[in-house]
Amino acid sequence: MNPTNLPAAGQQPAAANPAEQLLAQLQGPALPDPIGIWPLAPGWWILLVLVIALFTGIIVFSVRHRRATAYRRTALRELARIEQSLSGREQLFAVMALLKRTCFTAYPQQRNEIAGLHGLAWLQRLEQHCALTKLSSSEREAFAYCFSGEIYRDEPPHADVISGATHVARFWIAHHRRKPAQQTTGEASAHVSV
Repeated sequence: MNPTNLPAAGQQPAAANPAEQLLAQLQGPALPDPIGIWPLAPGWWILLVLVIALFTGIIVFSVRHRRATAYRRTALRELARIEQSLSGREQLFAVMALLKRTCFTAYPQQRNEIAGLHGLAWLQRLEQHCALTKLSSSEREAFAYCFSGEIYRDEPPHADVISGATHVARFWIAHHRRKPAQQTTGEASAHVSV
């Protein structure tokens, strides 16, 4: 081999045919810069705003609902305390007083009207705000006992009456509506009579 025919350092030997020479001159394709995440497309901005609005709405609704029902949780804790600490007629009187206080909180615009209610008129007002017909008839009768004059008799109330009335009071506190239900004529006659 002749040293003059050798390629210089860093050079490639001359290709034997022109096709190989052209292939040797080819370079790889020029790649574009990678697509960045910023700035976002308008659709992503709209989606981001909607998600933030949705989460803000959920949080605001949850906080308002929790505040609006705080009196229910307080009344249910008080009812549990009454069940543990009192018995007999005293328990029924305390339950009725708790229902009256709960009504004052739930319906502050009707406070004067509610304060004057007693007996069956008071029972009917409670039934307007909660469907007590979902409960058993024995529980409703025990609850109605508390609104009748029989609660003031000398004989103590039966344990079933106390537990039934307390259960109905718990149900009413947990499920009453802030607005009274529209009664049909059939519902109006379905009130428990004592």
